[in-house]
Parts: sequence; C-alpha cells; structure tokens
Amino acid sequence: MKAYEQLQQLILVLNKEEKRKLKKRLLEQSEIYSRQKTLKLFELIDDNKASSRLLTYRALYDKDGQNQSFSKLCLRLKEKIYEVILAKSSILSNQAAERTLKIFELRKKINLIDLLVFKGYRFNIINELNSIIKSSHEFEVYDVELSALSTKFRLVFLKGNKQLNNKIMKSISMVQEEWRMFNEAQVIFTEINSKINKSNEFEDYKIDLESAITSFNNYLKKSSSPTILYFKLFLEMDRAQKNENYFLADKLLLEQYNTIRGFKSVYNITREFNCTLNYADNFIQLNNYSKALEYTARTKVLMQNHQLNFSLALELELLALIYWGKVERALPLSEKLQQLSYKLNNEYLLSRRLLMILNLHFINRNFQKVIELLTESREIDRDKEGLNIIRRLMTILCKIELNDLDSLELNIQNMDKYIKRMMKSKYIQPRYLIIFRILRKLINDNFDYKKVYSSRKKQFDLLYSGQKEYKWKIKSPELVIFEEWFLSKVEKSHYNHAEVMNKRAAHI
Repeated sequence: MKAYEQLQQLILVLNKEEKRKLKKRLLEQSEIYSRQKTLKLFELIDDNKASSRLLTYRALYDKDGQNQSFSKLCLRLKEKIYEVILAKSSILSNQAAERTLKIFELRKKINLIDLLVFKGYRFNIINELNSIIKSSHEFEVYDVELSALSTKFRLVFLKGNKQLNNKIMKSISMVQEEWRMFNEAQVIFTEINSKINKSNEFEDYKIDLESAITSFNNYLKKSSSPTILYFKLFLEMDRAQKNENYFLADKLLLEQYNTIRGFKSVYNITREFNCTLNYADNFIQLNNYSKALEYTARTKVLMQNHQLNFSLALELELLALIYWGKVERALPLSEKLQQLSYKLNNEYLLSRRLLMILNLHFINRNFQKVIELLTESREIDRDKEGLNIIRRLMTILCKIELNDLDSLELNIQNMDKYIKRMMKSKYIQPRYLIIFRILRKLINDNFDYKKVYSSRKKQFDLLYSGQKEYKWKIKSPELVIFEEWFLSKVEKSHYNHAEVMNKRAAHI
C-alpha cells in the first residue's frame, strides 16, 4: 500500500480526541512552511475534500506531476499520527488498548525486578513477583508469568526451601502447558475465522469449524483459559446461525457477552462491539426489530469515535427499519449512511450500501432515485453475496415500474450472459435462476402477470416454499421480495413492504 493510501486509512481510525491532539502537535511544529503543509494535508484527507492522491497533490501544490516533497510530507504526517497513537494519554483513553497497556506495564515491571535482583536488591521482591504472577495470569500474559515464576524459583532456591521449590516448578509446568494451548488455540481461531470471512457457503468451512470446536473443547478439559472459551462460544454461535437455529444463537451470544465482560484477558471494546452487533443481527433473524434497534443503539455508543464500525452499526439499524417497514424513519438514516460511506472510501461497502438504499427508495416508489443510485453503484469484484445479480434485478424491476420497456429485452439478455458466465466459476442460487426465467416469460407474454403467475405456478411455489435453495432469506441483498412484488402486480396494487414483512413475520 502506498504512503498516501496508508495515510487515508490511518486518519480513518483516529477518534475525535486523537485528531484534536494531532492538530495541536502539527500547530506546534517550529517550521512554519512545514506546519502549514502538514496541517493542510491532514485537513484535506480528514474532511474528504480531496478523494485521490492527484487531487490532494493539486490542492497542496497547485500543479500536476510527481514531487518527492509530497511523499515526504505524507511520511511526516504518518509519523505524527504514530506519536499521537502511542502517547500514554491516548492509550489510557482507549478501552481497546487496556490489555495492551497492562502488558506493557507487566513487561516493564518484570524487567525492573530482574535488574534489581541482578544488583543484589531483595527487599519485598517476592511480594512484587507474586503480584506480577497474579496479574499476568488474570490477563493471560503467559510469557510474563513464566518469567516471574522463574525469577521467583531462583530466589527461593537460594534459600533452600525444597517444598516451595517443588510447588513453583509444578506451577511453571502448568503455565507452560497453558501457554502452549493458548498459542495453538489462537492459531486455530485465526485460521478458521479467516475461512469464515472468505467463504461463500457454510459448507465451505463446516468441517474445519467442527474440528476447531472439538479442539477448543479438548483444551478446556485441561485449561481454564477464558480466551479459549470465548473462541469456542464464538464458533458455536456462528454454527448455530448458519444452521438457522437463532434461539440457540441467542443463548450462546449471552454466554459470549458475559465472558467478554467478565474476564480482563478477553475484554476489549471491539469484541464487545462485535458481540452486541451479532446480537442485533440475530434479533433481525428472529423478526424482533425493536430489540435489534435497541442493540444497534448500544453498538453506536461503543463505536461513536470509530467511523468504520459506527457505519456497520448504522447499516444494521437501517436494515432493521426496512424489514420493520418503517420507511419514514429509514430514509433520513439512509442519507447519513450514504454520506459516511462516501467518506470511508471503501468501494465494496459503498456499492453494497447504495444497493440497500436504492431498495429503500424502490419500496418508497421513488423510482427516479433508484435509477440515479443504480448509475452510482458499481459491479463488485469477488461478489460473495449475490449483490451484482440483485443490482441487475432492481434495474429490470425499476424499468417495469417506470414503464420503460424498450430496453428490457437487452437487460434480460445481459442477465442471461452474466449468469452463464458466473455459473462456470461460482455457485449461483437456484432462486435467482427461477426469478429470471419468470421475468423472461413475463416479457414473452407481453406482461400478462396473471397468465405468467398461473403458468409458472410450480416455480412460484418453490419461491414461497421453505426450501433453502429457493426461499427468500432475511439479511440477503434482496430487500424487495420478488414473489411478493409479482403478486402485487397480479392483484393490480402497489408493493406494500410493511404488509409483506408483517405477513412473513406472522408465519415464523
């Protein structure tokens, strides 16, 4: 990643207080020219006034081209940001860094004690070591705990207390085993979590997930590590959700939350945020939208100074409102999310959210706005969720609603080509194949909705069925439910999303 792109990402993760301190440091620079340029560079990126390296360069130097001083300026600002992040006052104000700060303190303390012992100082050292052993075990900093136990062993050994020596040696062996299991568990969790994030389907990593859970259960027979317990609960919750057992997932989330909040070695604000966000997501799956909104409100409080995570909470809040049919409340929130997504400079998130927002405007029958947003959204590389298919589907439905039928045949042909191309390289949901067959039949039958609904009754029955491959799924990119939209056309009425969602919830 180039220096400018690194700088953009760094500024994105700064909270308001860190930005204030950074500005103060930049204003205190002795060299006036350097101070002005560095501060202006920060403000251009932070305010999103210049979205690219070239535009930023032009704003600073009033010309095109390459300039070594610009690269140096980026590096200088990056160093200043590092200084702010590493400042003790910044670490102390950051809950996510509490464990990191404690580790720093413990390492510093054990190094100090080793130096004192080397100098021949012994007063109260055993008590200090006991304190370090207790704290390092509480925070699962096993290397520090082993170092403290080893120093304690050497001191006790000199006194010839054989019974105490044996006790310490036993503790050292136990901690070494705890540390081994802890490290192995971290590697296993990192690997399976990476597979979860990259996989299209649960089947892609199901066997590996079961193996990881088995490993964690085996570790927990010998270890009391809260972190390994957290890893196990996290994976069990993911398994429950993928198996659509959301009531079990609810219980596991509660246990996971209590583990995060109850153990200092596990707690950080990001884990609390992720757990609370998963809670909100799970309530959406259970059609309990008021509870989902309650939990998204909590996540926004947790991440009010972290733009990316705050936007994830905002996105889930918007989804809950859309599923609940609260369009009037959702519209202003969608504008806020759209503005924040532009600022984040993440093309995937922007495209996904623009698709979500244009669905909202479709529900609100603002079809011109849908067309406008369709031109802004782009194809997504390595699309795992079917976003590109839904983008094409919404283009077709919107043209039908606007009675812009001349180019529909071309849209369907392009859709056919896209699906055939995708089927060669990746899995396409059978639901979407049926939807586009129905749309092709609709065009061929000159938009006779009743005739198509009757002749394609078996296909519609599949869409309404509970079969995994064909049923509509909540949290899928398809917010406007196709079969319900089609039925509204058969009945010569408008698609009423609130009524549709209430009807669906009643059958859960």
